[in-house]
Amino acid sequence: DAGLNTTGFPSRFDTTLTGLRLAAPDGGPAWEAPFLQVLALSYRPNEVIAAFPPEQRLTLGGRPVDLRADRLRASAAFG
Repeated sequence: DAGLNTTGFPSRFDTTLTGLRLAAPDGGPAWEAPFLQVLALSYRPNEVIAAFPPEQRLTLGGRPVDLRADRLRASAAFG
């Protein structure tokens, strides 16, 4: 079930996207995940942390590869 939910205001923006599937329109690479969280402090909205689920699926060349990782995180700052 796909969804988008933001909580934490006024001090934070904690956004959770659920039921994700990103795929190339030509049937190329695809990525699936049950959720993705994007977290930011309200006074620093240009600095975000992305928190990935412990299980994801990447499809390359029509072959699915299951990815597993504990506490997979990424951060970014935008100008």
